Amino acid sequence: MIKKRIQGFITTLPAVENVPKVRIDGWTIAYQTELGGLNLKTSLDLLNPRNVSNDLLLNRRAKTQLSLDASYQMGAWTLGSNLQSLSKRYDDSKNTVELAAYTTADMYVNYQVNKDWAVKAKVNNLMDKAYETALGYNQAGRSYYLSLNYSPK
Repeated sequence: MIKKRIQGFITTLPAVENVPKVRIDGWTIAYQTELGGLNLKTSLDLLNPRNVSNDLLLNRRAKTQLSLDASYQMGAWTLGSNLQSLSKRYDDSKNTVELAAYTTADMYVNYQVNKDWAVKAKVNNLMDKAYETALGYNQAGRSYYLSLNYSPK
């Protein structure tokens, strides 16, 4: 169980604000395992991030966040995906401007050419979900990436 009591908490955007006392209570549950080349990771955060003086939620803090990651290794190839889901949150400290809940999914394939070089193809926001992490800041739709990575060993 997480129990944090913070004095002098400074928020960031949309406006910098000093919140005299903050209380964040909750749970984080995580699990990771490997099953014959299949790597699985999951994490669930259940939080109650509050401004103690008015009992309102802290801005841009989701009460629930779920993350799922899976990858499969086949020789030089790695196939993977991840899913992230956040509950609704508020963009402002008065809890009047709601940011909708959202879920995004990404997929990638990685080919390890040799010990130093790898090629990676990735699709972000596979479902082309329209969402905002902050009011007025729409996130990218479906995006494609191809990269060549050099990492000398």
